[in-house]
Amino acid sequence: MSPTLSFICTLAVATVGGLLARKFKLPAGAILGSMVAVIIFNLTTGYGVVPTEFRPVLQTLSGALVGYRITKSDVIGMKTLLLPALILVAGMIALNIVIGIIVHYIGGIDFATALFASCPGGVTDIALIADELGADTAKVGFMQAVRLLSLLAVYPVLFSIIGKKGLNLPYRQLKAKKAGKAAQQEQEVFKEEEPAAPAPEEPAKTRYAGYILTFSIAIAGALLGLWSGISAGALIGAMFATAAFNTFTGRLRFPNPARVIVQICAGAFVGARMGPDMVATLGQLLLPTLVMVVGMILCSLAIGLIMYRFCGMNFISSIMSCAPGGLTEMIVFAEDLECDLPRVAMLHTIRVVMVFTLMPTLLGSLAAMLT
Repeated sequence: MSPTLSFICTLAVATVGGLLARKFKLPAGAILGSMVAVIIFNLTTGYGVVPTEFRPVLQTLSGALVGYRITKSDVIGMKTLLLPALILVAGMIALNIVIGIIVHYIGGIDFATALFASCPGGVTDIALIADELGADTAKVGFMQAVRLLSLLAVYPVLFSIIGKKGLNLPYRQLKAKKAGKAAQQEQEVFKEEEPAAPAPEEPAKTRYAGYILTFSIAIAGALLGLWSGISAGALIGAMFATAAFNTFTGRLRFPNPARVIVQICAGAFVGARMGPDMVATLGQLLLPTLVMVVGMILCSLAIGLIMYRFCGMNFISSIMSCAPGGLTEMIVFAEDLECDLPRVAMLHTIRVVMVFTLMPTLLGSLAAMLT
């Protein structure tokens, strides 16, 4: 089978797997379903192929998917998030490095792979960056996927307990409540805002113009990023270009089907790198993956508790802001919970921007130093 036909078949298999997983409402179904489907296809036929040249395309779309979400109000609101953002960024960098080093020594995994497998980002984003910087993409994708599934399994149980015990209040308000004080002033400060009325549906012409603008700006930014030679240049360039343009104009849009396509293609990208040799080593990944998952969940909870104590956020919002998962998955997850969604979304955006901008250079340099 020719490489082109293999690529087409791989994408077809990924699409079927991703759509089936979404139909059954599996968490992060598009990427995980496509990844599993392509792994099975590749192991049984050996024809699972996604060329490396396809990576900049995926990076461009991923960067646009993050960048178009950033608006002028988000940028203005960043000054109120300075303290939680500093805590989040410092905590996540420390978490990534410490867990990565532990995983390296426990599992015998090379430093680059261990560091990227422990990076607090989305499966899609990290797999694309890791591949560019020489990490084992299949191992990174596997460990990131297990972490995401564990997160989606553990957090709902935790938040259910918090809700039943009436603990989902900002720290000062909860303290006043326990002390038996009315704390009327506190309640006024922390009371929930009334939900805004749904916005009227946009004209189709405006939406389509926004789609074209988004992809045009993203491509221009990606080309500039590639030309600059920075790590993950296409992704970073697309993200900053779309974010900057949308901040000033608010005109960018991203079609919902394209989000699913990006996730399916990313799953195919990771799954195609899972060959027989990789399967033979999966047993070696069980212990380091377990250590990584437990360590990251516990440490992210600790960072969330610090934010809860000092940043005036309710308990679930603090914890969700530090959940080490992908931007899309975590925002969708947060929508079903008693969260301050705009603040949670903005902090996750800051985290993802950090992952895209700081982590490629930081982790690449650190891996080179430690190797």
